[in-house]
Amino acid sequence: MRTYGKTPLGLQDALKDEVEMLLDGMLFKQPKGKELVPMKVYRQLLPIPEGPAPENGEEEEEEEEDILARCPWALIRINEGGMDGIKGKQEAVVTIGFGVYDDSADNQGHRAIMSVIECIYERFAKNPILANGFTCSEEFRYALQEDTGLFPYFFGALTTEFSFSGFRRENNLI
Repeated sequence: MRTYGKTPLGLQDALKDEVEMLLDGMLFKQPKGKELVPMKVYRQLLPIPEGPAPENGEEEEEEEEDILARCPWALIRINEGGMDGIKGKQEAVVTIGFGVYDDSADNQGHRAIMSVIECIYERFAKNPILANGFTCSEEFRYALQEDTGLFPYFFGALTTEFSFSGFRRENNLI
């Protein structure tokens, strides 16, 4: 079993591994090709696209196309965090965003997003402990895109909070 430091980055790493494990075996459509593929899980930001830099004004359009072309993806983001005092427990608010491609005429790609959200919710509802040290709060919030003009791309996210003990004062007298 992999061990993780009890830090926000350790939480992000543990959550990435957990989401990959939970989604193992789930396959999704992709924009390029007919083959179904697993969802890729990233930390904080999507990777920068490879290739030549965009020219005059093409940057925003290129960035949007890259986000869409990478579907399906999950993105583990640390939103904010903190602690009450140097010896207090740490808390981190985390959002997991999702992007999928579904060109089916029934326009129901949101169902793939909700299936992933429900899978993650079920895991933490049954056992809120992650990697022997991160505790998921009881609050889960989720949202789906409101813009219907993005077909065949669908997006959603869930947000929750984790608490964990941070660093502890060393005692050289023991």
